[in-house]
Amino acid sequence: MNLKDLKINAKIINFLKLALCFFIFGCAKPNPAYILSNFPEIQNLEESDHKACKSFKINFDQVNNYNSELYWRCRFSLTKYHLPTEKNTAKEQKTSFEVNDLINKISVKILNSKESILDNENKKMDNKDHQQCLKMGYELYSEDQIKIDDYFSCRKSLIEDREAVPPFGNTEYLKYRNKSYNLGYVIDNRIKESIKEHQRLKEIYKT
Repeated sequence: MNLKDLKINAKIINFLKLALCFFIFGCAKPNPAYILSNFPEIQNLEESDHKACKSFKINFDQVNNYNSELYWRCRFSLTKYHLPTEKNTAKEQKTSFEVNDLINKISVKILNSKESILDNENKKMDNKDHQQCLKMGYELYSEDQIKIDDYFSCRKSLIEDREAVPPFGNTEYLKYRNKSYNLGYVIDNRIKESIKEHQRLKEIYKT
């Protein structure tokens, strides 16, 4: 093999190495849309928080959950729990910095997301029905499971009544029922409120 052949082989080897690098990095899967952090440990926390928010089955936009303000508010609430209570060690300071970085990114997501008119209307109906059931003597915040079941039975009845009687008595409106406002939405929204209340009490009693 002469010098010319060696040079050709070297070029081929270098080309193959370069092609391999492009292949490896080109095939590397990008992070899913719910992963915002650049830090591996925080990404693991994001994964668990994402699963938790999905398990709540909050009324996300079915087309793209990651444009939903409700989804990112759920993530925001859970992320704040990852902040270390102390910042005495280098590890605690590092974790605090990385978690705060994620909080800032989630805050941007919340600011950029837009709740639909339907979401706002659902919230209004949810609050109205919640207050009505409380006035009727039903209890949600109780350790008695029977009382909690009775409360949600009240909520279910109000939803069914609303579906049975069309707005302004016009039966044409029955064709356009709001299927997103259902008992599942009610339960999920109560979970969300419970998380907020838990966070509020945690902030009060941590000092």
